[in-house]
Amino acid sequence: MRKFIWAAGALGLAAAFTATPVKACTTVVVGKKATTDGSTLVARNEDIGAWSKHFNVHQATSNGPTTYVSEDNGFKTSLPKTALRYTSTPDGEQVNGHQWIFGENGVSFSNKNEIWYMEIGSGHTWAAVRVPDNKYAVIPNQMVIGKLNLKDSKNYMASTNLVKKVKAWSQNKKIKLAGYVKGTVNYSKAFGTNDKTDAIYNRPRMWDGQRILTSSKKPSITKKSYTES
Repeated sequence: MRKFIWAAGALGLAAAFTATPVKACTTVVVGKKATTDGSTLVARNEDIGAWSKHFNVHQATSNGPTTYVSEDNGFKTSLPKTALRYTSTPDGEQVNGHQWIFGENGVSFSNKNEIWYMEIGSGHTWAAVRVPDNKYAVIPNQMVIGKLNLKDSKNYMASTNLVKKVKAWSQNKKIKLAGYVKGTVNYSKAFGTNDKTDAIYNRPRMWDGQRILTSSKKPSITKKSYTES
């Protein structure tokens, strides 16, 4: 967890007093020891388009679909018949008249005691970290899970053989992933981006949250990451 990109902050706070359109899709998760009443908090702000947003509840089932096929890129994977209840916040636009788009890729799991945050890398792998009780994180439209300590199962989880997969890919001359070093995977480096677009569109959200809600910190807006050890 210490390498997870933590930023003390709030949801996208940009341009509250201007008519200029803003890009501020942002998630915030807060551990129970970082709130005044001991609650765990998960929140999400959306910016895309002018259509309505929806909060969907997908009920638990023991007889669900066994195959998923993405209508966006054709990715296909198998699913277990038994599925837990979960929620999504897709946009009000539909694809082919029946499927809601943008159900969100990062996933937060929470109860009154703890929060886990999971990211899905390229549709083929996943990693999850437990949010420390005394921390909170601002998460823009950018992968933020860093180094994984998979020996610490109380705080980290990942898809089967993730380290071996990333190592194999990193040794492929055509792929060259920066996220594998000496047996350790940095998930966001392996599957995410941190380029000029992120410098404008994503990193300032983490910077602004930390600047506003952790006033003791003086981070530079030009930094490429906002970490807390």
